[in-house]
Amino acid sequence: MDTTDLQSLREDLNTLKDTFAKFVSQAGTDAVKTARDVTSNVASQVGNTASNVAEKGSEIATTASKQAKAFASELETIGRNNPLGAMAAAMMVGVLIGLIGRGRI
Repeated sequence: MDTTDLQSLREDLNTLKDTFAKFVSQAGTDAVKTARDVTSNVASQVGNTASNVAEKGSEIATTASKQAKAFASELETIGRNNPLGAMAAAMMVGVLIGLIGRGRI
């Protein structure tokens, strides 16, 4: 092998080294871009899901509040129409709570 061949081999190795460095740099840039895109998409999806959950939670809370008000209104109506029945029911509920508290039920 003469010096010309050796010099050519060095140049080829340097070119290969530069090409490999460019490839690694580009792959790193692409990986960072992909990671950034994935992170952005995940953050967007999490944000949308959290918004949907909050909206559903608000709807459930509103519905539960309306149902509780309707139930309280119905109990009030029953109590006004039949006060003795309402007192008897309240007494039975008290006895039931007392028995549960003592562990007999």
